[in-house]
Amino acid sequence: MSVPAFIDLPPAEQAKELREYLIILGADIDKENTGKVDLYDDVHDIINAIESLWKTTDDRDIEGVINSILSLLFVIPTNCAPLIKMLCEQLMKVADSGRAQLSMRLLHNFFHGYDIKTPFLYDTYCTWLKVASVNGNVGAVPTDLKKVNSWMDAWNCTSDQRHDLLRMLYDAQIQSGKHSEAASTMISLLSDFTEENASQAQTDAHRCIVRALEDNDTYLYDHLLTLKPVKSLEGEPIHSLLMIYSRGKLQDYQKFYAENQKFVEEIGLDHEQCIRKIRLLTLIDVVSSCNEAAFKDIESELQLGEDDLEEFIIHAIQSKLITGKIDHLNRKLVVSHTTPRTFRRDQWQMLSERLLEWKSNLTGAHARLSTIDPVS
Repeated sequence: MSVPAFIDLPPAEQAKELREYLIILGADIDKENTGKVDLYDDVHDIINAIESLWKTTDDRDIEGVINSILSLLFVIPTNCAPLIKMLCEQLMKVADSGRAQLSMRLLHNFFHGYDIKTPFLYDTYCTWLKVASVNGNVGAVPTDLKKVNSWMDAWNCTSDQRHDLLRMLYDAQIQSGKHSEAASTMISLLSDFTEENASQAQTDAHRCIVRALEDNDTYLYDHLLTLKPVKSLEGEPIHSLLMIYSRGKLQDYQKFYAENQKFVEEIGLDHEQCIRKIRLLTLIDVVSSCNEAAFKDIESELQLGEDDLEEFIIHAIQSKLITGKIDHLNRKLVVSHTTPRTFRRDQWQMLSERLLEWKSNLTGAHARLSTIDPVS
């Protein structure tokens, strides 16, 4: 991709014209590249002096100068990563000066102006994400986790770089309301830690747990317990709370809340919402081992009155946590399927048996169809 240059001149002449233009705007820069031996030093001085641009009210002039600098960066034969970092810092200042949309356009040109395998695009993408977050326009930046992971592989990112970028990506996805994508990003981040360095991600694990507990669409938590940074929180209240959501019942949460009310409030969880979700999870336990459950047994476990029970069961069915119907005459819930709260060996065995059964049924159906003569 080519970007529109501010001045259509050979690189050295273009740099000279940029210097002269910046001087007119009041920049502290020499008129000529005296004592400098190459274009790298020339562009370094220009990037260092472009803050004078933010004084102008004409976005087109700013865009022209930045695109001209980009065109010069394209032809620098040496490693220009330090210049890229400098320019990214300047583009953050563009956003901070009230021109976030302009900065977004420039970073778009910047990012797409180089081959995606170019390592310094890491800094460019990080800056693009930061500006988008400030501008509330994360939707304009590609945030697909699979794509971002492939880019980080192409950029040969270090572990620290990967972790920093995934944290930024997570925050951006949360801000833009992409909660499901954000959850996958955080899982990817936490999965990258080992027992040796898991403690470095405890803050991330804590955020992951809180976000999962408060998410109205999340009801399965067992997979979080296998993550090394989450395991490193064992003994902490947040880990105990996660265990309750994964395997406990309403009474367990009530006991925890009585002993840790201040903690629950400090991490921002809504107690009534917590009660509602843990009741749904408790209902799964009540009905998972049988095909039907009497209302009186459900009322006892969920601590609900008769008037509230039916509405609650309907909500559970709508949440797709259970599949069943209410038998009003016999005051019971007839269940055909429940979503397992944990997925361990028993669940894998059950899944394997169902798949084998489906395979057998399909084989039988195919055999029967093959015996039918086609209609001529």
